[in-house]
Amino acid sequence: MVEELLKVEAVAPRVGLSVQALYAACRQRQFPHVRIGKRIRVPASALAAWIATQTAQNTSAQTQGQSFAATA
Repeated sequence: MVEELLKVEAVAPRVGLSVQALYAACRQRQFPHVRIGKRIRVPASALAAWIATQTAQNTSAQTQGQSFAATA
């Protein structure tokens, strides 16, 4: 099966970042991507996994924050 590779311009609005910010995150290795020559592409499966990880981290942080607020 062939992996779908997405352009940064298509991914940026999905994750709430500007195109420039997403390119910077890729350069700093903070966002999953592959390089094909000078082009940067985001594998669809890596994007889904990154979103799931971010959602889990944010949900965990919110849960911890709520329990802290409840005990204060």
